[in-house]
Amino acid sequence: AIHEASDRLFVLMHRGPRDTHKAPGEEIWVYDIPEKKRVQRIQPTSSLLSTARAYGGFTGKDAGATGRAIEWVLEKVLPITGVNGLYVSQDDQPVLVAVSQIPPSVVVYDALTGIETRDIPEPGTALALLLAP
Repeated sequence: AIHEASDRLFVLMHRGPRDTHKAPGEEIWVYDIPEKKRVQRIQPTSSLLSTARAYGGFTGKDAGATGRAIEWVLEKVLPITGVNGLYVSQDDQPVLVAVSQIPPSVVVYDALTGIETRDIPEPGTALALLLAP
């Protein structure tokens, strides 16, 4: 995905052998197009954690020690299932939307800082295509 005003390119990256380009991305790399260099790496939120937040009704800061422990396990111990698609808005305060298919999740980031701003609960199961007006 490209944010035209900032000339930033957002790319899903994963480790894998040749011809695995359709595998989910484990990181989001941000490139400055005119400079032709990477300027940022975004570690996406685990889709397991995003799903648990949506269906479990907890967040780390509000759920006490048990909620924080569950979030730690989902985020740090279990494998990241990866991101399948990206969208970046074209406004002055762009958002980066990352979708994962297994389990289905949508996470929104501030595109300039890479900080997660929210999860979108219950996105459905057909996340193969991401469109915005």
